[in-house]
Amino acid sequence: MSTSIQERPIVVVGAGIAGLCAAIEAKHKSGARVLLCDSSPGGRARSKEVSGGTLNLGAHALYDKGELAAFLRRHRIRVTGGRPNQGLFYRDESNVLCPLPTGTVSLLRSRLTLREKKALSSSLLRVQFGELPDVPVSSWLESFPSSRVRALLGALVQLSTYAPPSAGQSARAAGRQLRLGAAGVTYVDGGWQSIVDGLLRAATDCGVEFLPENVRAISSELTIETSHRELQAGAVVLAIAPSTIRRLVPSALELLPADPLRASCLDLVVEKLPHPERRLILDTRSPRYLSIPSRSARQASRGEILSAIHYGTGPREGLEQWIETLQPGALALARASQWLPKITVAHSIRAPAHALRHSRSPMVSTGIFLAGDWLSEAMLADASALSGARAGTLAADFRENERFACDSSGAGAPRSSRMAS
Repeated sequence: MSTSIQERPIVVVGAGIAGLCAAIEAKHKSGARVLLCDSSPGGRARSKEVSGGTLNLGAHALYDKGELAAFLRRHRIRVTGGRPNQGLFYRDESNVLCPLPTGTVSLLRSRLTLREKKALSSSLLRVQFGELPDVPVSSWLESFPSSRVRALLGALVQLSTYAPPSAGQSARAAGRQLRLGAAGVTYVDGGWQSIVDGLLRAATDCGVEFLPENVRAISSELTIETSHRELQAGAVVLAIAPSTIRRLVPSALELLPADPLRASCLDLVVEKLPHPERRLILDTRSPRYLSIPSRSARQASRGEILSAIHYGTGPREGLEQWIETLQPGALALARASQWLPKITVAHSIRAPAHALRHSRSPMVSTGIFLAGDWLSEAMLADASALSGARAGTLAADFRENERFACDSSGAGAPRSSRMAS
């Protein structure tokens, strides 16, 4: 197949958060034809309707000052919801349910000693107005003599990053994520499917073409084989799982993460809550938490949504016992449930010096760019949005440079094809 660069589209493979942001950004930057290939758009941001409730694929919260929220605002994609600012608790080492110290009053009323209150207050102020050291979280926590302060800070880190303190994550990166959380998070009306639908509408409105097809192969000449056709691309963005990237572009192996962050999640659609005032509860003794997103956002036409999450992986029975401890009788009131024993939360942690390793251009072969939550200094969905937008811009720039080179030389084929031949 031989086509001029002017006729070659930018092809984005994968329509999760990263792929949708890449396609929108590429279209706005270049004006070229942009094709978005995915047989099941939304990726891990999809939601489903079950018995009058909207269930995400695990717990999701939109960071109000994060990269995804900024992208949505920039492209005038409206998302509504509510902040979980009330009913926040933690279970301490004595199995006592305590108000989460999110401010001066709640901190002063906490069961911590005066010395522990000063240590916690000092560390949270440093998170808010400074930078933590670029060392593993576990090393940073060891600097606090009090086991209760270590446990509470560790639970807050887990809540914000989904990485337990033992995972080797950078305290500096975790501190930045905690600071984002303190600036506000939103539980989204209609679940995260509302974000996916908004991005899909924005992509369609700006001229992105959607192909409900999976990509089977990519050649060095940017020839793409899908389940239905063959395409000649001017640039490619791969916004798909690392395992699929590894199969399509073996040369990308060194840029792909090896150990994803996983979690187990049990969601319930319940008739009512025994304790509706308990909207979010952290456990300082085990790596888990419970949230009631429907108390802050419209995610159930009747009843409530209850989500119990175990960082790493854990048995369903353990989460059921946790639910019964905090919301007695909730299991008997459940109309429906969703058990996700091993979901991928993120494809890598932010270890010390992560930003240095991932500040380079994500082009893994001539004209082929990567987008994913492991390829930026941000975290979680914010990392996907930032990486996708960057990859879309780079793909648009690459295609434009190829077009300019062809126009200047008088050659019909782009350099990538001439180099391959």
